[in-house]
Formats: sequence, structure tokens, C-alpha cells
Amino acid sequence: MKQVGLTYKERIRNERRYFPSVLKALAENRHRIIELAKDNDPRLVKEIAEQKLNKDKLRGTVEKLWMDIGTASAGKIEEMIRRAKGKSVKIMYGMKKTNGREQLWNSRMQHYVRERTAWKIERMMSTQLEMINRVIDDTIQQTIDEGLGVLESRKKLVQNLMSDEFVVIERWQAKRIVQTEVGQAQNTGSWVAAQENAEGVRKEWLTSGDERVRESHVHFGNLGPREMNYYYANNLLYPCDPNGDAEEIINCRCVILYDVD
Repeated sequence: MKQVGLTYKERIRNERRYFPSVLKALAENRHRIIELAKDNDPRLVKEIAEQKLNKDKLRGTVEKLWMDIGTASAGKIEEMIRRAKGKSVKIMYGMKKTNGREQLWNSRMQHYVRERTAWKIERMMSTQLEMINRVIDDTIQQTIDEGLGVLESRKKLVQNLMSDEFVVIERWQAKRIVQTEVGQAQNTGSWVAAQENAEGVRKEWLTSGDERVRESHVHFGNLGPREMNYYYANNLLYPCDPNGDAEEIINCRCVILYDVD
């Protein structure tokens, strides 16, 4: 019996790789609102803020993340499983970077991207808009409490949107997005490849092993090897399964391993 899988360290490297681009996409949206706030009353800014948010930058970043990580993860896992079974990998991987199997995994990831990216981006934009509106509401209240004029209220809103506190919250949102999306892309790519080579293969849930792991995920990790069609929870076939409930997948840092006969 051999155990194969992508490591938690690989996932951390991917998170570090994509964090700057996700953070930049969020920051660009915030700066759009800042430019709007320089010349408009906070109440008007709140009315039209949603129209000013640009989804394309974040959508492109998330789609690239899924295509890159998902495709690479699928290829690596297929090679690992075939090697563990003592099978040749030459028929699967040629000298050229782009080959039939890579195109297959690329196509599978495109399916996941098309199916899920739209509502994911809507949810991310909704979260950012809530953050911005909260700052605007606080600024409006400050304006009333301090009796500020029009110019002062605009200046106050710009200051609040550029504050260290807001930047920290923005970084937290970027980290949550990257952690969730990288986990889903890596584990989904791994999973679809394992399914294609499932004969003699069982799966095993692996946590990051620290105190922040959910109790339910500690339980899943203690179950040991399971059959490939085993559900750990509602619609949850593997860690970060996009079909699982939100409370099981958001910020999940677990990975999936495979025991190969």
C-alpha cells in the first residue's frame, strides 16, 4: 500500500503566489470608491458604489487560479497514482508541455470555472460592498455628530476608506478568498484525476494538524482510508469540495490523500 497526494506545503506556496493579485483586485475596487468620494457626498457614494465596482479583475484572477492550480494538481496526482500502481506514465505525459492529458484536465477545470465562478464573484463583491457601505454609514454618522460640511464629509470618507483598519480588513478578505479558492482548486484537480484512476484507490482526509482545525474535520481525519464514493458530510466528497456546505469549506486548509494498492 502506498499513500500519495499533494502536500499542505504546496498549497501554502500557491496561496502566497496568488494572494498579491487577489489583494490588488480588491484594492483597485476600493480606490474606485475613493475617487468617487473625493467629489461626491457620502450618501450619493453609497447609492452608486455598487455600479463602480469592477468584477472583471477579480474574476480573471480567480479563473486563472483555478486553471493553473487545478490543471497542475490533476496532472501530478494522475502521475503519482500510476507510479504507485507500477504503471507507465510515459503514455500519459509526453515531452511537450501541452498534451492530451493536460488538455483533458484543463477542460475539466474549465467546466468547474464556468459552473461556479459567476456566483463566487457575486458573493465576493457583495462582501466587499458591505465593507465599503459600513465605512460610508459610519462616515455619515460622524458627519452628523461633528456637524461637518460637504467638503469635510468628503475628506472624512476618503480618510476612512484609506485607513489602516480598512486595509487590514481588506487583506483579511483577500486571504480568505485565496485560502478557499486555492484549496478548492487543488483538491478538485486532485479529485477528478483520482476518479479517472480510481481502481484500487481509497481516499484519506488530512488536516493541517493545529488547534484551528474544525472539530468535524478532526473527525474526518481520524476516519482513516475511505472508499472513493464516501461522503464525509452533506455533498462533501473531499476537503473544500465546492458542492459542500459553506461552513465546511470556507477557510478549510485540509488536503486529500490517496491510498493505492
